[in-house]
Amino acid sequence: MLEYCNSTGLSLSGMVMQNELALHSKKEIEEYFGHVWQTMQACIDRGMNTEGVLPGPLRVPRRASALRRMLVSSDKLSSDPMNVIDWVNMFALAVNEENAAGGRVVTAPTNGRVRHRSCGTGLLRPFY
Repeated sequence: MLEYCNSTGLSLSGMVMQNELALHSKKEIEEYFGHVWQTMQACIDRGMNTEGVLPGPLRVPRRASALRRMLVSSDKLSSDPMNVIDWVNMFALAVNEENAAGGRVVTAPTNGRVRHRSCGTGLLRPFY
């Protein structure tokens, strides 16, 4: 794929888009990814707003909600440039807890590793 991209001047994401456009309209692609994005956001929202214990015999307590409350009330919110890492960790913990609870999650072939700049757009989500 990389050889093809180099020979055509397309980025990897551009090549994938061209491939998808062979079968679907741009509107269909955008609607699909909009649905995926909304599903991801709903998972994060459920995870960071649900309290209690995860299902199963170990009685593991949920932690994302408490971490979110701590981050929202923290003075670090505007003063610590590394604060974004705490938020990213909280989002990841929220998704992890939703997965453990059998909730709806979206998995990606990158397995959590950002390989392309567009994969990291979730970091632009406003913190709340």
